[in-house]
Amino acid sequence: MEGDVDLRGFLGISEDVRPGYESITCTVSVDADATEDELQELQNHVEATSPLVDMITNEVPLETRLITK
Repeated sequence: MEGDVDLRGFLGISEDVRPGYESITCTVSVDADATEDELQELQNHVEATSPLVDMITNEVPLETRLITK
């Protein structure tokens, strides 16, 4: 996985730039005894059921906790 992020937002240098990724690319290399259509069907299924894909593409509530000792 790789992504594009403008560090000015992450480092707090600019309030006009969001601190998160602008885009993310996931590249998978497959060596399988399967047709292109079968691999495409597998990719579609994995993307449709992946918690990671869901979390990235949909807003997910986040709760943070600070525990001090």
